[in-house]
Amino acid sequence: MDLLGDGTNRNVTVLRFNCARGQRAPEMASARARALLETHPEQDRTGRVSTGAVGTMQIGGHEAIVNCGCGRAACRWSVLTLQPRECGIVVMEPGEDPHDSLLPVHDGEFPLLSIIETVHFEH
Repeated sequence: MDLLGDGTNRNVTVLRFNCARGQRAPEMASARARALLETHPEQDRTGRVSTGAVGTMQIGGHEAIVNCGCGRAACRWSVLTLQPRECGIVVMEPGEDPHDSLLPVHDGEFPLLSIIETVHFEH
């Protein structure tokens, strides 16, 4: 599912949600979280995080993994929920400032962090 911008930004995909079907057992989610967090992010010559899990946050009462993946031109932040279902939330909009891609998910031109923090899964 894609969340599109509004007003003059109607053709901009701001967030992309990719969710798996079904629920994940707590022990499986815990093992996956540990594995993701054990991979330490590496920094490139400019000090930017190049790839890997960089932390956690709470979404809907469950721990989620915050991840950063960088290519040659830009970085993309994502959040991965592991419970009650696995769901990747990818920040698609680079932001209003060139340095926005270097920061963790935050509220800027679009309230990305606030939107992500309101995600709730119903059983």
